[in-house]
Amino acid sequence: MFTTLLFVQCLGLLGANITKLRPEFDPRTHGFKKLSDLIKGHSHAFELQARSASGGAAALYVRHKQPVK
Repeated sequence: MFTTLLFVQCLGLLGANITKLRPEFDPRTHGFKKLSDLIKGHSHAFELQARSASGGAAALYVRHKQPVK
């Protein structure tokens, strides 16, 4: 069971931050082609949202779900 959603971050920025912290990180080593696929594959822990951005493009945002204690 999950309750509070902790933070929201643009998926592109999340990927950039992961690369800064762990340059060796690659979602393919976890069986996923892209970071968004990895997030979707762990829907019990993360929520992925598409939001409208300027110019009509959609930006993906990810939230980490906090388990209920």
